[in-house]
Amino acid sequence: MRKYVALGDSYAATADITDVYGPVLCLRSRGSYPNRLVAALAPQTFVDNTCSGAVARELAAKQFDGLDAQTDLVTVTMGWNDLDLLGTLGPCLAVSLLETPFTPVGNPCERQFTGTGADTLAARVENEARPAVAGALRAIRDRAPNAVIVAVNYPSVLPATTADCGYATGVARADVPYVYRILRHISVMLLEEAAKLGATTVDANAVTGHDGCQPAARRWVEPLISATTTIPLHPNPRGAQAVADLVRAALDE
Repeated sequence: MRKYVALGDSYAATADITDVYGPVLCLRSRGSYPNRLVAALAPQTFVDNTCSGAVARELAAKQFDGLDAQTDLVTVTMGWNDLDLLGTLGPCLAVSLLETPFTPVGNPCERQFTGTGADTLAARVENEARPAVAGALRAIRDRAPNAVIVAVNYPSVLPATTADCGYATGVARADVPYVYRILRHISVMLLEEAAKLGATTVDANAVTGHDGCQPAARRWVEPLISATTTIPLHPNPRGAQAVADLVRAALDE
């Protein structure tokens, strides 16, 4: 392989924040899934343009300089930041802690976004995130016409059904299914748009039993109080390796 270019946000950039390089705020970890792929694939050239906080609508301006006709492989993870999920979900998640300061219960986020009878957050996935992701994927194809493009979505932060995680993820018990569905919606949307361009898709989000509510030895994503040197609510080294393995398997198909 001549050249591999890694693109995307913190779920692509981060794993172990004690071993980072590049721009400080990007938090690019040498333990990230792209770096683990490099160790396995040994490309002649590796360009890591991943950066925490990246949004799809800005990728062309900030991450595409490494793409060209000599690029053989591109991996990309994007979409969640296009909804500013921390700013969007943060207030309603805080409500559950204020209402019941010792055991988060209720479903304040679901009530907030579906109280009118329509799911306004799901609508934003379609109206805001999907066009941005689709445009970024088309631009990747234009700039790297000979590359295998692999769209990699997000390992799940939450289980799919109601769960009492306490303060582990900050999500109230009855809100878990709703927040899971929104995060799943974005993850599936990325793969749908990638498939339209003939890209390879990796559904890390569909792998169950490794979310942030699981015991430390099993989870791929850390809870608010991390047991590893990982940003909370982001992949840990075990998760980064698991995603890299999923990408390798997809490339071998």
